[in-house]
Amino acid sequence: MTKAAFMQELATILGSVPTDLLPERKLKSFRGWDSMGQMAVLTLLDTEVGVPVPPNWITKCQTVGEVLELAQPQLK
Repeated sequence: MTKAAFMQELATILGSVPTDLLPERKLKSFRGWDSMGQMAVLTLLDTEVGVPVPPNWITKCQTVGEVLELAQPQLK
């Protein structure tokens, strides 16, 4: 998966657009960052990106950049 495709999917989950996904932006500022959104991000990382992430890691993420760091090794 490309970084652009990942960011588009992440934006959809968070109820936003990719241009709003600045690395320093707090995840809690997005309406989609709830338990269902966190599960959707876990699924995205695992099935689309190929990065299995323990559920407790995603709940510790505070910013868009931290989520991107989890996916970065597998993104093209």
